[in-house]
Parts: sequence; structure tokens; C-alpha cells
Amino acid sequence: MAQKRKAKKRIVTKDYTPQHKKNIISENRGSKNTIEPGVIVRFNYTGIEVNEPRPLVLVLNPKWKNHLHGIALRILSESELLQLSKLVKFTIAQKANKLLKLRLPKLKADIGNPKSFYESKIKKFLGNKKEPAYRTYTLSGISNIKLIDYRFKDMDVKIQKSLAREEDRKKKI
Repeated sequence: MAQKRKAKKRIVTKDYTPQHKKNIISENRGSKNTIEPGVIVRFNYTGIEVNEPRPLVLVLNPKWKNHLHGIALRILSESELLQLSKLVKFTIAQKANKLLKLRLPKLKADIGNPKSFYESKIKKFLGNKKEPAYRTYTLSGISNIKLIDYRFKDMDVKIQKSLAREEDRKKKI
């Protein structure tokens, strides 16, 4: 007797891609060798169970165990992305400083094991998300890489103004 396969339940979350598209200043061609931790990339992706064939990703580690590890931006709002990018860049800067003190400037600083970094730092930060934002992509399935120049500066000012307005409203209550 043939058994029926149970379909996996797909969790549906809000898609923030349109918010991010308006903050993209430019897209420049890149290669797998030019991707570094902390950058935002877009690429074509083929493989098994691909739900997003052209993802927009904040890179945690570009080549950990033959996979690119990152955070899917479609799950993050603008303000979450800003805070998260600061966390990733701060961690990378700390590791770079350690390398410089050890006088090893040729080594690239990264966050180390991306899954551990996600579990220990990012997952708590994104705790209220229905769908996990952490993604891995096999390097062989990645093509047509675009390095994204993302408008963080304007976004930071916009978020600060929004937070200030919220503080004012709280004071009035």
C-alpha cells in the first residue's frame, strides 16, 4: 500500500522586499570570491526546495563548509536590518582588531561559525519572527551575483526621527 507524503507546512510571514528595494542605491557585479561577511548580495539560486530563486541576503559567512550563510532580508523590516547590520559589522570589526593586534593583517576577519553566531546573537534579536531568517545556500547553486549598495545612512536618520516621535507620544500620555 502506498503511503501518502505529508506536505510540509510553509510558514507565511510578511515580505519586506519592497521596503528594501527602495533603499538599493546600486547593484554591482560580483563573484563568489568578492563576497565578504556583512555585505548585502542578490543572486540567482537553484537547488533542492528553492523557495526564493533570487534572494536578497545579508552575508554572515560566504564560504563556511561550502555554503554561503546569511540572513534573508525579505523577513526583516528596514529598522531590523539596520540594527542587525550594525551587530554583524561590529562583530567583524572586533575580530579584525584582534587580528591587527596579532599582526596578521592578511587574514580576513569574519564571524566564525555562522550558525553559532545566529543562534547566540541574532536569533534572540529576531525572536518574534514566525519564520527563521537564517539561510544557507550551496555555492554551486549560486550565480549572477550582485553586490548591493544599500542606503543605510538615510534609513538611520529616518528611524531616529520615528523613534523620537514615538518618545514624544509616550511623554504626552
